[in-house]
Amino acid sequence: MEDKLIVAHSLRRLLSTKKTAICAALSLETLCTTKFGNYIARRGDKLSFLPAGKQHEVNADGSWKRTNRQDIKPAKLIQKLLRPEIIRQLGITNKDLEDFANLIKASQANDEDFGFTFHLVQGEDIRHYYNQSNYSLRHSTGSVSESCMRYPRCQGYLDIYVHNSNSVSLLVLLDKEAKAVGRALVWKVDPDIVILDRIYASDANTEVFKDYARKNGWLHKTYQNANCNWFTDPDGKSTDDLFFNIHLDRWKFSLYPFLDTFRYLDMDHKLLTNSVRESSPGWISLTSTDGDTRLDNLIWSEYNQGYIDSTRAVYVDQRAFVWTHQAYRDENGNWRLKPDMIVLIDGTQHPKKDSIELKGVGWIRSSQRKYYRYVRDRRTYYPLNDVVLVSGTRMYIHRDDMTILGDGSFCHRKDAVFHEPSGTFQKGRPNGPLADDILSGPTTSLTVTRHTQPNSSSSATSNSIPEPVPNVHTPAVIVDSRPSDLFRNSSAA
Repeated sequence: MEDKLIVAHSLRRLLSTKKTAICAALSLETLCTTKFGNYIARRGDKLSFLPAGKQHEVNADGSWKRTNRQDIKPAKLIQKLLRPEIIRQLGITNKDLEDFANLIKASQANDEDFGFTFHLVQGEDIRHYYNQSNYSLRHSTGSVSESCMRYPRCQGYLDIYVHNSNSVSLLVLLDKEAKAVGRALVWKVDPDIVILDRIYASDANTEVFKDYARKNGWLHKTYQNANCNWFTDPDGKSTDDLFFNIHLDRWKFSLYPFLDTFRYLDMDHKLLTNSVRESSPGWISLTSTDGDTRLDNLIWSEYNQGYIDSTRAVYVDQRAFVWTHQAYRDENGNWRLKPDMIVLIDGTQHPKKDSIELKGVGWIRSSQRKYYRYVRDRRTYYPLNDVVLVSGTRMYIHRDDMTILGDGSFCHRKDAVFHEPSGTFQKGRPNGPLADDILSGPTTSLTVTRHTQPNSSSSATSNSIPEPVPNVHTPAVIVDSRPSDLFRNSSAA
């Protein structure tokens, strides 16, 4: 009977953080064989084991002695540990074995004797570490030695990085001689979102970069290529088709670098993005290795009066490119332009040509225009129930500004005065107090005085009987008093 597989605690903790078939298999002793050896541990960028038949010994502090132990490459050990039928059943490929080896190599970053250190640099230091003369010659640098921006002639292209320290930094992994073995741009989208861009490093050190991003709560690019819009969060969850806008302090330069991810620059709005989602005449592509700009994946839309993403565009009605969401296919399979829609004040969408925008109200259906009137002194529109038509005029006022006059008519409060002899408001400006002063004062209710005329059969006096001002709800007469400069019909635009 074979011995139970024993894995060092530190290695077991590492395996538990990765959700791969190999890591899962190593946690199940029934899937592994110990015929060749046991007591598996990590040693630098390799794994070590105790060959079968050798005595396992421990130090006084409980750690495993190195006596009789052998080092082995991670992929080779997996092929010895896992039974052949298990490897076939789990579908483990050479790529899986390579990824596992890189995982072991990346874990070296936690060792006290790890020979590399991370530095986050900005400004002119970015230029320094892009230059290939500052790359390590003693260690594997992987893809950083293949970067198209590594040449001295490209130093002038990097101004957009150097002069936007609020938005972009460079994370470099340096050896003991302060030479770069890997680098990646770091973008600050906002205070809560930081993104580690494409990693230029060896496969093993790429995992070290990802681990650094995870520990700092950053997103990182899932796949290390120029066309990927997949990002992985600190919990290891990857999501595709995410897009971000990065606002720049300076954006107008004579030369630009090749950008892997945030490759679209809007010159009109000084922002970078990884995906064009809105039309703008200012879009350019930063996809040249010669310092100039291009229009890769951008196409002019006459309908939108700006550039749009060609991968999200269709040609409609034999006349223009538009966004795919602006078009539909007819019964013959031809692309046709959808009616231009607008969001109304009730939250629904409606064809813009059948809608109207009222100042102070927003967009409504054109058919609902008759239920609103323009109040000139407030310079806005209100529903009919909120306005009244001033007697003998074509002008509307808001009900809150209405004052009842002694003859039963009404006018704007600023045009009425209180007539003390009659105890009523009158239109005009005699010596009495203005209605606007009375109605806006500390008095909480207003009364008017009703006078009775004396006659032969009555002993009535001139004493007045106070009564509250009636709450008048005079129906508004349909009169269109709107000024043309404050009224816009979209169909006439």
